[in-house]
Amino acid sequence: MLYLLFQGNTLGKYDLYANIKQLIITTPEDPNHLEVRLSYDPTSTTSNNMIYVTLASENAMHDSLQIGEGDNPELLFTNDDEANEYRKQFTRRFATTYTVMVMGKNRNEMLVLFHLLKAMTITCINHLTQEGLQNVKIGGQDVRFTGSDIGLFARGINISFEYEQTVPEVIIKTVVNKIRVILIADDSSL
Repeated sequence: MLYLLFQGNTLGKYDLYANIKQLIITTPEDPNHLEVRLSYDPTSTTSNNMIYVTLASENAMHDSLQIGEGDNPELLFTNDDEANEYRKQFTRRFATTYTVMVMGKNRNEMLVLFHLLKAMTITCINHLTQEGLQNVKIGGQDVRFTGSDIGLFARGINISFEYEQTVPEVIIKTVVNKIRVILIADDSSL
């Protein structure tokens, strides 16, 4: 993928393909080693380049009828010693946006990493859709730090999508499996 995206491309004297290989193929002892984290912690990083993921927002979307019960089948638990039980399932739909932040001390390296991750995300859209993410959209943004100059360049890749979450009902209901009919004789016939 690196070869297909960057071979033959340059920014002035900066060879994108040669430099992206040096960024990706490293060891943790290398100061240019790419760190990937689930949150930003400026005190724990030792690398010049970092990628981290943030949850920008998550909102409720339109649910199905019957409080999200919709077409979900009931979960049936077969008990050997006791009566069988069932639970309803409820589905809620959410729309969310995650931001993949690409940070680096070198502007060119950060830009190359940004475009690599964006291209890799585009190639994964079909897979993400098959895994249940719907209406996947990709965007980007420059990120500027205010208050102090920390010497980092940053860009964010925004990945917006919708998904459904299904959870079982907490209340357990017993399945009726026997009906006993008792006939009582009418006293007038005696």
